[in-house]
Amino acid sequence: MLPLDFTINLNLFFSLAILVYRVFRNEAKKHVKLLHGIIHLLALIISIVGIVAVFDFHRAAKIPDMYSLHSWCGMATVILFCLQWVLGLMFFLFPVASSWLRATYLPIHVFSGLTLLVMAIGTSLLGITEKLLFSITYVAHCLLLCIRSDWRSVLTSVC
Repeated sequence: MLPLDFTINLNLFFSLAILVYRVFRNEAKKHVKLLHGIIHLLALIISIVGIVAVFDFHRAAKIPDMYSLHSWCGMATVILFCLQWVLGLMFFLFPVASSWLRATYLPIHVFSGLTLLVMAIGTSLLGITEKLLFSITYVAHCLLLCIRSDWRSVLTSVC
């Protein structure tokens, strides 16, 4: 699984699930809830597959796990997303709580969902920044070698 798949998965599916719930206001609520839950389930499955792939890649390449802010934020996002999905399943799709408790939890669920979307976008941006910094570090190292060799040749020709 490519890092791009992870980025597209979380950001696209989170946004799509939120939009589905907002766009289909005139449809049967049970069907919209089901579609909302299925899209989030798909995102959850792909996220777990992605995390397993990342850990397998790190193990094979002998790279330490959980070494950056991106990895910690990503893990926190996925864990909180799992919790949000299970609570949404219990409270709304297959309600086991009273209607008063569901009504109380609804604003928390909405706020948490939007917070998770922001966390997913932020984590993606951290990952992109991390990748660019690793690439820039390599390029900067090569440029530094070129500059050092240039100055040495200039100094030796002058002296």
